[in-house]
Amino acid sequence: MLTAEIFRIDMGQLTENDILDSIRSLSSEFGISLGQAQKPINVILKYHFYLTRSEDEQTKKVLYCPIDSVVLKDLLGRKLSLTLIDEKMYLAIQDLIQKHSKTRIDYDTVWDKQHLQEEGIL
Repeated sequence: MLTAEIFRIDMGQLTENDILDSIRSLSSEFGISLGQAQKPINVILKYHFYLTRSEDEQTKKVLYCPIDSVVLKDLLGRKLSLTLIDEKMYLAIQDLIQKHSKTRIDYDTVWDKQHLQEEGIL
């Protein structure tokens, strides 16, 4: 499942449908919501991208922002459980993120930098 997406990132061939297919598969395999399944998939893809392909703007545009309570509170002004997020809501949230950032993945990078600064790492 995720191995194929890592290969596609490395080859510059990853698509949004590839990511959604992995999220759907993880959700189905473990009986969890799409909101819960998207987090590990998107985090792994994000870190792999930044460690190996950070100059690849085309791939960067394909990646989704990992959704968590911090992102949801910033976007919606309230907490929302990942267990309540289905595919339609997930895509709507990603569209909202896209309106706030050059790429969806950049929106999450802000939180990473803030956290690292709070920890004294940056």
